Amino acid sequence: MAQLFDTHCHFPQARYKKPVDVLLADARVAGVSLFLDIGTSLKDNKRAIEMAELYPDVYASVGIYPHDDRNYSAEALEQKLEDFLKQSEKIKAIGECGIDSPSPRQGGASDERDTSNYGRTIEQQIELLDMQMRLAIRHNMPIVVHNRGGEDAILILLEKYVSQGLRGVMHCFTQKWEYAQKILEYGFYLAFGGIITYPSGENVLETVQKAPLDRILIETDAPWLVPEPMRSQDRNMPNEPRYIVIIAQKIAQTRGIGYDEIARITYENGKRLFTIGERRDS
Repeated sequence: MAQLFDTHCHFPQARYKKPVDVLLADARVAGVSLFLDIGTSLKDNKRAIEMAELYPDVYASVGIYPHDDRNYSAEALEQKLEDFLKQSEKIKAIGECGIDSPSPRQGGASDERDTSNYGRTIEQQIELLDMQMRLAIRHNMPIVVHNRGGEDAILILLEKYVSQGLRGVMHCFTQKWEYAQKILEYGFYLAFGGIITYPSGENVLETVQKAPLDRILIETDAPWLVPEPMRSQDRNMPNEPRYIVIIAQKIAQTRGIGYDEIARITYENGKRLFTIGERRDS
């Protein structure tokens, strides 16, 4: 069976209807042999590290989402992230961090999340992202970037820091090919999730088709963004890492490549970007 790497999921979450042990077991049966558990806040970072230490096939990323932990300054959060990085060699990335400025008409990764916690201005979000990019460079780690309404600001920061060694992935990529080309020019990876199976995600299929195979990743963002056709059956069901099979199948279909080949390529891409199997050099 082809091995798969879910490069972006969240454990545990109240939205799940199964214990974590069962979620992981179901995913392993489907072929998922690596998981990157993504932190988004001080609380979630602690949880992600605990999960990574508990399960051999789970790794962690620590970061601050654009609207989380608003009671702390960027400087205070930087120190707390530094403290997290000392706790485990299984932390493999900085993030999820980025820009989230949705308009009522926008779709994207945040649609299924509680927006009552929104509150940082664009300027504050840029400051927070800038801090985490510098942190990633300092520790020679990739960064996991969330982008919703922040295209221009993110390009400015990439221009500023890629020459200093910044590398990473654009999580849940949904922009058009023209923007993808700019991101690829900076050496970043593009991660595709359940949105590519939605009718509203048709605009990103050109990017799925044209992106270099050595620069694509697959992810679920579980428990959010359930892929079709599961989503149509029950809009309230949580996503699970085992459904990453559907994402790989969609990419294989779009590219006209075998499923096993897409699984192999994205698995190796994920291992390479997140240096799985290597000690962290900080």
